[in-house]
Amino acid sequence: MIRLTAGTRVLKMRLSSAVTVNELPVVVSYADKIDTHGQGFPGTQVNVSQGTTEFTICTAPTSFFLGQQFFREIDAITVVNTDTASKRVFIYYQDVDTTNYTIANPLLSPGDQLTYTQEGGWQTLDSTGSVKTKVTPAPNAPVITKVTKTFQDFSIAGLTNDIEIYSLAAGERLIGVTLFGNADFKGGAIATYTLSTGINGNLTKYSPIFNAFAGTGNFQDTSNFYIENWTAATSVRAAAVATGANLSAANAGSIDFYIETIQVKS
Repeated sequence: MIRLTAGTRVLKMRLSSAVTVNELPVVVSYADKIDTHGQGFPGTQVNVSQGTTEFTICTAPTSFFLGQQFFREIDAITVVNTDTASKRVFIYYQDVDTTNYTIANPLLSPGDQLTYTQEGGWQTLDSTGSVKTKVTPAPNAPVITKVTKTFQDFSIAGLTNDIEIYSLAAGERLIGVTLFGNADFKGGAIATYTLSTGINGNLTKYSPIFNAFAGTGNFQDTSNFYIENWTAATSVRAAAVATGANLSAANAGSIDFYIETIQVKS
């Protein structure tokens, strides 16, 4: 349960990186009460994200009733990634001394939504409304994010293409990357199809070439990486390379990326 109990206690939010097209809508529903048994006075605050700029998504109560100040009990929070790229969302509880305490920091793929309810706590849902598989960590514990991509995600009228699979937040350490082949990447006259992970300028930094042409049931694991940037987000990218025909000739293929990270900078 989340409660705002003083005039300077608020909920804040920011994104790990600037949006590509659309800022993310945020809806917070609450009830102002003077005791835990009261029905309360309901309210809703609607905002949109401001990129990497921290801003208030729910203010503290200011009203009094019979000499008692209300407290604000948060019923629900929803953030939807309407952008075209993955975004890590940081939700903070700001105390009276303006200290921020991180209470949620999930990575949202396009179409994903972060939800909070008193009954269900925090959940991340995919674009179909299904709960995504994730590890719920203790503070500053490693988090494993599973990202699934298919041949359609890499499809382009060319032999090479790279896409973002994770936005590494400022001060976030990338511990390891594991690739697991669900189905071979094949189609048309494609002779070979390989995948790797890295960053712009070094697309094999996190994992070497993985043979996705014969990848079903195979995996590749690499580890022991570092913090890329203390003040800005870093795009973690998956690169596809085909020979024999363009990537758009593929008609099959699926791979899971397991990205293990730990947020060092609060």
